[in-house]
Amino acid sequence: NVHDQGNVRWRIVGMCSSHGTHVASIASGYHPDNPELNGVAPAARIVSLTIGDGRLESMETGTALVRAIIKVTELCEAGRRIDIINMSYGEHGHWSNSGRVGELMSELVNRYGVVWVSSAGNHGPALCTIGTPPDIAQPSCVGVGAYVSPEMMEAEYALHNKLPGNVYTWTSRDPSIDGGFGVTVCAPGAAIASVPQFTMSKAQLMNGTSMSAPHVAGAIGLLVSGLKQRSVPYTAFSIKRALWNTATKLDYVDKFAQGNGLLNVEKAFEHLVTYGDLLENKVRFAVTVGSNNAKGIHLRQGVLTKEEK
Repeated sequence: NVHDQGNVRWRIVGMCSSHGTHVASIASGYHPDNPELNGVAPAARIVSLTIGDGRLESMETGTALVRAIIKVTELCEAGRRIDIINMSYGEHGHWSNSGRVGELMSELVNRYGVVWVSSAGNHGPALCTIGTPPDIAQPSCVGVGAYVSPEMMEAEYALHNKLPGNVYTWTSRDPSIDGGFGVTVCAPGAAIASVPQFTMSKAQLMNGTSMSAPHVAGAIGLLVSGLKQRSVPYTAFSIKRALWNTATKLDYVDKFAQGNGLLNVEKAFEHLVTYGDLLENKVRFAVTVGSNNAKGIHLRQGVLTKEEK
């Protein structure tokens, strides 16, 4: 920060890693001379808000998240609506659905209709490893797990043995501690995409749910574009419901890892067009369990015991 008599006059922000550029390239990279390198939604316009702190090895902070939410709010208030937020950041949460940051996220989604997409986390394969923000902002957030297809295995990892598609072993699993589901769908969790020039490379292979989230964010960009073109009404929750109800279920993958299945953009669009005028799209309600307002019933034995006879 540059101060003048105690007042902040300038804030200079630099990139602390190549991560954000890679994520943005997946969502909406645009290469007019090489369209095969384009991202999912190459016509999208990006507002970049830095939340990583170089002093903390690029980890995000609560202060940075609040500032970013305030900026998005200001843009929406000024008529420059933000349609989709992609947050390829997070860590394991100690408390489910609690905290001021989660409240602000939900408020932004509810008030301005912004679709918030987030990585589920890379702490699998154990259960209850779902990270924040999907764990602290349900049902507002679209949480995304990481999937790897046979084509990805060959192109990105030189694996020539034909294996069926699966989720990555490290993708975080549901349920959350209070019984909720943080993984909405899964999507490709790796890509060879653009990175900043300071890396001295044009592109780089990265994997993680950080890469699967922008696949979904870009896909939602396509959905929103199509809905606006046809004047079909929608909300952040109708989009999440469409993703949930139309995902392709992977019979050989456990429910806690895949959410409701693999992202299916075409079916999601058909669902949104078919049910765009439903009255339920304009109504929000929450279903909770018990005095702690849990999102579900979570019964789990913490210690293995011998069977009683």
